[in-house]
Amino acid sequence: MKKSPLLLVLALLSLTSFAQNTAPGPAKEPVLKLAPFTVGAKKSSGYGVSSSSTATRTNERLIDIPQTVNVITSEMWEDTGATAYDQALKYVGNVFVRNRAAQGQSFVSRGFSIDANNGFAADGVRVYGYRRDLVAYDRVEVVKGPPSSVQGRGSNSGFVNFTYKKPVFEGPFARTKFTVGGYESEAGFYRGEVDINRTLNAKGTLAGRVIGVVEQSDGYLNFQEGINEVYGVFPSLRWKLSDRTELTMNSELLRTHGPYREPGQGFTFHPGGLRRLVPGIDSPTNPLTALNLPRNFNAGGEAPGLDEETGTIFVTLVTNPTEKLSLRQVVNYFHYYHLGEWWDAAGNIPTVGTNGTLTNPYTWGRDRLKNSGLTLQGDAIYKYGPESFSLTSMVGYAYNTGLNNTDIYKGTPSPARFDFANPNYTRTITNARLAANSSHTDSTGWGGYVQQGADLFKQRLLLVGGFRRDFGDASTYAPTTTTTINSKSAVNSWRYGATFKITPAIAAYGIVSVQNDPTAVAPRFTQAPAGDPRLAERLSYTPETELSEFGLKTELLNGRLTATLAYYEIVRSSTLSTFSYTQQIPPGSGNTAIITEQFVSQGDTSKGWEVQLMGSLTERLGLLASYAKTDTVQPNQLTPLTGTQKIVFTPSWSGNIYAKYNLRNAKGGGWELRGGGRVMGPFWSNATGIGPASRVYIDRTQYSLDVGAAYHWGNRHTIDLQVNNATNEWFFLVRADPPRNWRLTYRCDF
Repeated sequence: MKKSPLLLVLALLSLTSFAQNTAPGPAKEPVLKLAPFTVGAKKSSGYGVSSSSTATRTNERLIDIPQTVNVITSEMWEDTGATAYDQALKYVGNVFVRNRAAQGQSFVSRGFSIDANNGFAADGVRVYGYRRDLVAYDRVEVVKGPPSSVQGRGSNSGFVNFTYKKPVFEGPFARTKFTVGGYESEAGFYRGEVDINRTLNAKGTLAGRVIGVVEQSDGYLNFQEGINEVYGVFPSLRWKLSDRTELTMNSELLRTHGPYREPGQGFTFHPGGLRRLVPGIDSPTNPLTALNLPRNFNAGGEAPGLDEETGTIFVTLVTNPTEKLSLRQVVNYFHYYHLGEWWDAAGNIPTVGTNGTLTNPYTWGRDRLKNSGLTLQGDAIYKYGPESFSLTSMVGYAYNTGLNNTDIYKGTPSPARFDFANPNYTRTITNARLAANSSHTDSTGWGGYVQQGADLFKQRLLLVGGFRRDFGDASTYAPTTTTTINSKSAVNSWRYGATFKITPAIAAYGIVSVQNDPTAVAPRFTQAPAGDPRLAERLSYTPETELSEFGLKTELLNGRLTATLAYYEIVRSSTLSTFSYTQQIPPGSGNTAIITEQFVSQGDTSKGWEVQLMGSLTERLGLLASYAKTDTVQPNQLTPLTGTQKIVFTPSWSGNIYAKYNLRNAKGGGWELRGGGRVMGPFWSNATGIGPASRVYIDRTQYSLDVGAAYHWGNRHTIDLQVNNATNEWFFLVRADPPRNWRLTYRCDF
């Protein structure tokens, strides 16, 4: 480590002085009585939860929501050692990390991408994706399928909402955590956390909470600055203005630093142990395979890395003027800064020199992003009618304005090639502005929605329908071309669904949800010889996504265990896709050129079924398990007008299971044992320079196992050991999992 972990300990100990004379242990908070806009949700034992707020914008029981909603709590993150955003959804079925490095966060859900720009939210308000630290959050909810009819413009395959931890009134507490860890047998990971809650007035109506985190770690990558740093402070207030009105404030101040690139950036550079999974390159005669590159080898080279700074504040006012009327108003300000620099050799094809050395071209790159914005969001809900025919009407609006500045530069270093056998990262940059892509966007968006629900026959039949219309107005300036593009849009989204309660604990449901996106214009050809008139051609397309889903939900074992069985089909129309081919120009000349053409595909489809269990089998045994079977189809990249192919990065089947057994005695002391794993079947993936259209079929079953144990001394002290990827296997989808890693944690509750 370049910095002493003693500094981390001292920084956190200075915060704990705020917690003098506090009572033991964080108190469990009951469900708020400000229904339906609850701040949190009451958890059952184990890993189960009883309700969700993301799918409907109101707090509803999971069994009553006619759509798949996956919920992961902070208890699960603590048990698995998860601390960063890319670990948040590790055990969510049919969801995989799309990007563990560079800009923001992105996941693949049911075959389609949940992107950083539109698919992520905090406390129900959409904000740009970034490297979140999970210490600030109580839970994450994943709605699978287009969310626009409820949440506004979003990612077409799902919506991910992180819920902040908030102050509690039931008693002061303080918790500190110190963690040391590393990869294999080497240390190099140091992390400290503190969580302090206090009541701030004599009436007990004002509470404050502050959460802090400091992390320093070496990482496991060679040939790249591996220092990871996290500094975060998350203050919050909660003020009960009256029995019917409450004001909350959550703020986030986060600064992170880490490597820009991670393994998995291109098949060319996959280490030896992983190459056996990839047909076409797993050959003893392959010169790169023969090098047997270690797992921590990264051809991207040394680089300053990636710095991110995030600041945001949420202010929420919830009130119940009458027993039937509930109102909520949210104000959010968000600021995000990103500066990254890298050496990039991934994506290129290595060559063998006359002396047998293996070299590869690489480039230098740097990007800088600045995002800031203000969002206003309000909801009103009114319940009326007799018990046998209860109606719920909900209306709401959202307004946001934002600035986005993006500057991207690329250049050619000297020397221009990378030698694997004799790595030499001494180089200079020439033509630093060889390629630049910059844009400055000023945007405004607003929308309104209406939702109607009906509870018939004393909640035997639940009906819901909603419609939303969103408007957008944006102006984008490109400094490199000195052009300004103004765009306006208006789009509609809607959904309708039904839940039939066979019994109070068994429900059948169905839903149709449709999302429309604004009409867009894109070049038809992105690569062709200079002066080719086809470069001026444009495509116009209007994307649409439709989800059809039906299934069964049930609450078992007196509500401790929730089970869901769902069949779904997601169809995307008017999707922009790309394919490349060679062409003689002019015809018959023998001079070939690579042509890259974009086309508007129709009917990209993902369908399948999922089963999920979450909660506890007994008071001592918690369980989270899922299994998914998926089938996909889209136009073939080589013959888009006549052929079809599978969507990449989507396993044909996958499963997760994680369990915890509690051996603690009546005084809170004793052991907790836990463990689980992930497994997935064959899938298609993109690969650099391998076969037509760079597609390979990964036919091997892959798995990863995690184990852990904790010992508690009463309710105050805990020592915890977690080992992830205990078998040190390769679990690869769109990024390579790290090698075996361990975390040893001491926790003290004051």
